[in-house]
Amino acid sequence: MSFNEEHAKRARERFARYGLKAEEEEMAPAQGIYLTPEELQNLLKTAVAEATKMNPIEQRKFDEEIARDRRRTQMVAQLGKIEEESSRRRREGCSHMRDAKTGDDVPKNWPTGEWVTSGQAYQNGTALVICQRCSSTWLFRPEPTYYNQIIQNGLLKAPPPSEQLTICPGCFELKPACRCKELYLAMKAEEAGKEAVPVAA
Repeated sequence: MSFNEEHAKRARERFARYGLKAEEEEMAPAQGIYLTPEELQNLLKTAVAEATKMNPIEQRKFDEEIARDRRRTQMVAQLGKIEEESSRRRREGCSHMRDAKTGDDVPKNWPTGEWVTSGQAYQNGTALVICQRCSSTWLFRPEPTYYNQIIQNGLLKAPPPSEQLTICPGCFELKPACRCKELYLAMKAEEAGKEAVPVAA
């Protein structure tokens, strides 16, 4: 006799002793819910989504915060453009020279003009020239002999390097090989394309 049969026999005897019928006391077999792993995963996703769903007041606050953050980002970008434009105007409007005798501002290549620049060399082999009047900077990689001369004497009244020798501060490539402007214009064209597409409400 197996264990289950023996257990069933004892249960019948117990029920008979107390005047109960085994059929009445026997419970219906448990009906379980069987889920596949995918169904369980979908059920859990739904439960978590419902549990973390915001009520209308929280949703409104969240939307207001997102809109405020978007406006702040646009404002920072706009201020950056204004600063970049003013810096460019200041740089192009400055001759970076002064009269050696009077100290007055003079145009470039003035016979008695001298540069109003200064600068320093860095350990990575680059140097930076700064206009003391308009605060324009030129980062460049000088030749080894000129680099040693900069370390010994500095860059006081040194002429700014040509554009072909300057390094782009965005990508640290020489300006002729720089792709920052191209990438910037591509990004702007992409943003303009997104703005042109109407958003369905």
